[in-house]
Amino acid sequence: MALSGGLPLPVIAAPDPADLSALEALALLRARRLSARSCSPWDLSRHPGGSSRGSGAALAARFLPAATGTDTAKSLRLPAAVTGTVALKPTYGLASRHGIVPLAWSMDCAGPMARTAGDVAYLLHVIAGHDPLDPTSLPGPAAD
Repeated sequence: MALSGGLPLPVIAAPDPADLSALEALALLRARRLSARSCSPWDLSRHPGGSSRGSGAALAARFLPAATGTDTAKSLRLPAAVTGTVALKPTYGLASRHGIVPLAWSMDCAGPMARTAGDVAYLLHVIAGHDPLDPTSLPGPAAD
């Protein structure tokens, strides 16, 4: 992304106990390292849904113009729906899965999130294409 003029940002949400194994969650809770959950910027009593909830909440609060997240079972799309933003789960192989911890090999993907469909399309254009570190990515550049 940096090669396309983007500014990479760090992880914006701490793990939720639901995203961890029971032993990992218990260890983090005992060590008091599990921080507060992400909240919907529209109603702090509500959870913004999915594992990409931090990206969805940050977009809705206008902290970021765009973000990326991962999706296996609506983890991009649910936070977008709940926070009034836009997300897209790309076709398998369109965007690299390198670095994603696999939950289901044929369903895991990385995808774009933004406040408008046009911004999602632009970010998808940036992340789509071949990655030599991901043998399941497209064999060449993505078509427009």
